[in-house]
Amino acid sequence: MPVPAAGLPVVPLPGGRAHLKVLLGGYHGNAAPIPPFMEEFISHLRIEPMGSAGVA
Repeated sequence: MPVPAAGLPVVPLPGGRAHLKVLLGGYHGNAAPIPPFMEEFISHLRIEPMGSAGVA
């Protein structure tokens, strides 16, 4: 199932210097277009210089 990058939700994280792209599953109400089979969650986290992130 090909999914273009523009079709994946990107969630800004507190502080404004990091964001999380949801690849599979969901995060805080943002769901990827790829349906999970269970409660899987796969993401890509990008942190800019001098940034930080805490994901739970």
